[in-house]
Amino acid sequence: MPSISLWDAWQTGIITEEQYNALLENGAFPNTIWTPGALDTPLTSADLTVVKIVELTGTKTQSIVIKNTGSTHSLKFLIEYYVDDIIIFTFADTVGPMGIWRNTTQHAVSCVVVKVQDASPGDHTSYSVGVMAA
Repeated sequence: MPSISLWDAWQTGIITEEQYNALLENGAFPNTIWTPGALDTPLTSADLTVVKIVELTGTKTQSIVIKNTGSTHSLKFLIEYYVDDIIIFTFADTVGPMGIWRNTTQHAVSCVVVKVQDASPGDHTSYSVGVMAA
């Protein structure tokens, strides 16, 4: 594929307006060269999708941040806390457009799995997820 700018990728329909705007919000410029997959921000889908798995052996405090970086649609998320291969706790919620959900928990868990999806099927949004443990 020939090199094209983000502007041209948006104008020709290769990327959506929401993707284009999210890239600009994250520091890209309209003349940044678009490379398939390299600059795309992750988008939710209608299916609940695992987006982050963090092994936490030996930790007792977990801080999780889920940011909806889209400006028009909400996203749903589900967090699963595991000890070995057994789910001991789950938490689900919704984050509105440009919203942030933060939580710090104190569990002796071995793994945290974060899943996201469209709040309404077909209404995709971009997001970022961070997990820190101590």
